[in-house]
Amino acid sequence: VKAGKTAGPDCNFRVTDVIEGTEVQFQVRAENEAGCGHPSEPTDILAIEDPTSPPSPPLDLHVTDASRKHISIAWKPPEKNGGSPIIGYNIELCEAGTEKWMRINSRPVKDLKYKAEEGIIPDKEYVLRVRAVNAIGASEPSDISENVVAKDPDCNPTVDIKTTDIIVVEGEKLSIPVPFRAVPSPTISWHKSGKELKTSDRTTMKSDYTSALLEITNAVHADAGVYTITLENKLGSTTGTVNVKVIGLPGPCKDIKASEVTKSSCKITWEPPEFDGNTPILHYVLERREAGRRTYIPVMSGENKLAWNVKDLIPNAEYYFRVKAVNKIGGGEYLELRNPVIAEDPKQRPDPPLDLETHNPTSKSVTLTWKPPLYDGGTKIMGYVLEKLVKGGDKWERCNDYLVPLLTYTVKDLEEGKEYQFRARAENAAGVSEPSNITPLIKAVDPIEAPKVSLSANLQAGLEVKQGTDIPLDARISGSPYPEIAWLWNDELIKPEEIKKRVIKVSRKKKGEPEDDEPFQLSLTERLSIDNSKKGESFLVVRDSLRADHGTFTIRVENDHGVAKASCEVNVLDVPG
Repeated sequence: VKAGKTAGPDCNFRVTDVIEGTEVQFQVRAENEAGCGHPSEPTDILAIEDPTSPPSPPLDLHVTDASRKHISIAWKPPEKNGGSPIIGYNIELCEAGTEKWMRINSRPVKDLKYKAEEGIIPDKEYVLRVRAVNAIGASEPSDISENVVAKDPDCNPTVDIKTTDIIVVEGEKLSIPVPFRAVPSPTISWHKSGKELKTSDRTTMKSDYTSALLEITNAVHADAGVYTITLENKLGSTTGTVNVKVIGLPGPCKDIKASEVTKSSCKITWEPPEFDGNTPILHYVLERREAGRRTYIPVMSGENKLAWNVKDLIPNAEYYFRVKAVNKIGGGEYLELRNPVIAEDPKQRPDPPLDLETHNPTSKSVTLTWKPPLYDGGTKIMGYVLEKLVKGGDKWERCNDYLVPLLTYTVKDLEEGKEYQFRARAENAAGVSEPSNITPLIKAVDPIEAPKVSLSANLQAGLEVKQGTDIPLDARISGSPYPEIAWLWNDELIKPEEIKKRVIKVSRKKKGEPEDDEPFQLSLTERLSIDNSKKGESFLVVRDSLRADHGTFTIRVENDHGVAKASCEVNVLDVPG
């Protein structure tokens, strides 16, 4: 029988035309423009009468399950509903041994079972009771349930590791959470590579009833590896493993080089870093800057290549290059090319020097001369390298520590009596040339030369000086070995002497006797100086000449191979008497 129709989509309707004392059931149909749908399931049989009292207490309350977090109960409906349908049930909780009952559901429960979670404290012992609720009110409480402890049933330890591989970024916190189930609570230990972990400044270990947590702050690459957790209680033990991978920035690239340099381009190559940060290299960043500038500009980015042709260089400009590797964490440290690249066409090594010759050998040295190479390799010759080979030897030795910028060089520290050969190489920015021609063997001995001596041209015809002026004589000398030098005056050997002390005799003159007017005078050797300090020359000077100094001055030079002389007639002039 149709009881009514709602005015809209409301889901409730008050039926008023019912007959007291009858029993009825209700069904509901939904209706739209197409018509009415199928009816719902019918309600329970409802007696039509005014409510008179609250219902009687629920029956047969019992505990169906319990754990650390919940207690489940079930019951049967009351015998009497108090003349009104049961709206639901209220559940009350009390800690065993107390009378502090607490309602734990906010709205009446429709079902005949309930899972109590709010207010449950692990390992506490509780009792529960239930009240039925109708339109008049709540019933008296049911019988109290049996005592129940909020704990899990005893069981062997088990772990529930969500993932066996954990990736952490270098410098961030490593966290390894491990949910587990174990009753009673287990002892927990952590190991890495067979070594037990202990709490430290970076390492903390926490646990509660259902999970364990290992945390390592500021992760480093050494923290990577296999971590093992062990749980043990009186019923047994179990282990779980987690593989930890620490990723970070890649290391610096290696062996950056420049090649194929021209005035407008060059090729830059490098090797990947030894350490990729434990995650693949995605690409490289190559940058350049001109000498004299501070700012680098990108040349290549986003390419996973180990070589790059750089174009659009300014001729003769100097460039620095640097490169870094990039992975998903970021870019590593830059590797910079040590020496700048000069944008110029390729240079070649020069040709060998020409016409290497030896001159003026002695027992200790020899002088080398040569001519520059025909082709300098397209760049300036920076200098020359001289090498020597002793007769009977098999290894050429370098003669000069630094490049020789001239076309002559005197090789010193030869061993007297040994024979040597020499060769030369030219060097430019591209490298060192092939060796020049090799000189013939030359012996380290002093040359044989008879002594020679000659006076200056103005002394060839003699020398006239005024009394009181100096007598200067100079000569040119040669010979090997270098000759000994001696000066003679009127064929007598003369050498400079120190001025001698003299005793002056004083005698009394008789009146009328003439005075002795002979003046005091130094001897020639006391006024003589000879300078042989400059090789190849000799200088003689007689100071404050006297008339008695006139005569023949001769220089004599002598060595093992002979004697040579040169003479000059010296005339000292005085005013007439």
